[in-house]
Amino acid sequence: MIHNINSLRGFDVIDNIKADAEKLCPSTVSCADIIALAARDAIALQVSSQLTCRYLHLLNKIIAKFTSKGLDIKDVVALTGGHTIGYAQCFTFKRRLYNFNGAGNPDPALDSDFLSILRSTCPNVDSSNTNIVPLDSDTTYRFDNAYYSNLVKKLRPS
Repeated sequence: MIHNINSLRGFDVIDNIKADAEKLCPSTVSCADIIALAARDAIALQVSSQLTCRYLHLLNKIIAKFTSKGLDIKDVVALTGGHTIGYAQCFTFKRRLYNFNGAGNPDPALDSDFLSILRSTCPNVDSSNTNIVPLDSDTTYRFDNAYYSNLVKKLRPS
């Protein structure tokens, strides 16, 4: 199963930019160039605030996954920070909302208010599997440190 299928949007914007670029500079600018510049500019516009992220795996489990691959805690901090901007599909974390560890209950580590918010977007039905939740609902479109703050507050979806 592809975890992030249908979670990336905005290709029509890239297509429009590409069409405009082709008018001015035929066969010069690729879609990859446009995406790279758009990503750079999006981060540059947001980085003035702080440094975001957000997800929801218990920290010790994240660390264990990284160390099993030969990485250390600094790698964990740097690489999980990439979740500052983006979305998670409900099926990637729904078990934590309804059947954590097969016990039929939510993950007790989840903040109860945050659990209610996630359950409203991700009801316990298969048709909600492709619904999406922002990885950082406080500053969804800002590259800041909210991901790390939300980790501490137990406010992250997967």
